[in-house]
Amino acid sequence: MDDSNIDVVKKAVESLGEIGDERAVPHLLNMLNSENDRLRGLSIWALGSIGDESAINELDRRLMTENNPLIKKTIIWSLGEIGHKSVIEGLIENFYDRDPSVRIVAANALAKLNDKRAVLELLRGLNHPDPDMRRFVAEALGKIGDKLATKYIIPMVSDDNPNVKNAAIKALGMIGSEKGIHDLVRCLYQKDIITKRCAAWALGEIGTKEVIPDLVKLLSHEDQTLRGEIAAALGKIGGKRAMKHLLEAKEDEDPWVRKHVEIALEKLGHEKEM
Repeated sequence: MDDSNIDVVKKAVESLGEIGDERAVPHLLNMLNSENDRLRGLSIWALGSIGDESAINELDRRLMTENNPLIKKTIIWSLGEIGHKSVIEGLIENFYDRDPSVRIVAANALAKLNDKRAVLELLRGLNHPDPDMRRFVAEALGKIGDKLATKYIIPMVSDDNPNVKNAAIKALGMIGSEKGIHDLVRCLYQKDIITKRCAAWALGEIGTKEVIPDLVKLLSHEDQTLRGEIAAALGKIGGKRAMKHLLEAKEDEDPWVRKHVEIALEKLGHEKEM
């Protein structure tokens, strides 16, 4: 096959993945035998995008023998997209791969399976020496949302690496357990503005009214993005106290903040009517 024909096939494979027609699966599986790595990778991506379980066995088999790291990561991604729990063993094995980028893709794929075994393996990664790994593991646990992980993620809000810390804060918000609220409130008072914003968002997601006084203190903060996050959080938490302070914030000097205040008040007004 000459280069022009290969380019046509590549475009066709991309289109099949975007369309998502399961009838294309046998043809895409056949493409996995191509000597062209780009074509193989696109075919694997298309199989993951289609999400048909009939591709699982072949993808799982190839995961064990694939030497090309990019294609290996694409297989892992596709297995995560298909989301069948039968592949969990292979994903766990790659969670411990020597290549850190493979480990990270495997962590994200495990998150999509939402399986107790995935949670237990991911928890082990919270103590990994690589901060990128700890960050992605925290994000993955947040996506799964299993409250079992809460007590293991809480210590990570004190991680020396700000990216890990902020990922842990957001994970606690995604999980939604009230066990971490006191640690999140402490994060509101840290110097780093990104940490403050993440903590405000997480507290809004958890929705505990006892944190309203701490959030309100930051409604006058100089950072307009933080003020907007605080307004959004108060809107999610709700109640008369939140309404009172949001009404006071309607006159904020920043239009972006005023918009968030308006959205929050509309939400509270709607809840009141219900």
